[in-house]
Amino acid sequence: MKLRLTTDMGLHRQSGRDQLDRIFASLQPDPRIQTVRDAKADEARRILAGDLDAPLLAAEAANRGVMLQEQATLVLARQRQSRERLAAIEAARQSLQGAIDVARTPAEIDEILAAAGGGEVLS
Repeated sequence: MKLRLTTDMGLHRQSGRDQLDRIFASLQPDPRIQTVRDAKADEARRILAGDLDAPLLAAEAANRGVMLQEQATLVLARQRQSRERLAAIEAARQSLQGAIDVARTPAEIDEILAAAGGGEVLS
């Protein structure tokens, strides 16, 4: 009787995907801060549509010494930059998931995770 040692790549891939998700979760904005940013973006869109009821942006505009519409435009520009960064992060995560899915050995998965954890994929 021959014994053959094999590696369950399905298990390694799932573990690798889970680790990858944890790595990339750390790159996401804090949900509490994101809630405020979303509220500010909602106010900014309303301001640009003519509704001036915007306490968050009114306070920011006053602190910066700018007009409310200018602050609204700035907030929406920052939101766009944030979405672009999130899109790049998500594209990198998906690319690495694909690499994990076709990895032939646990060592290849470890290399992928080391690159992700070291930030090499987002440079």
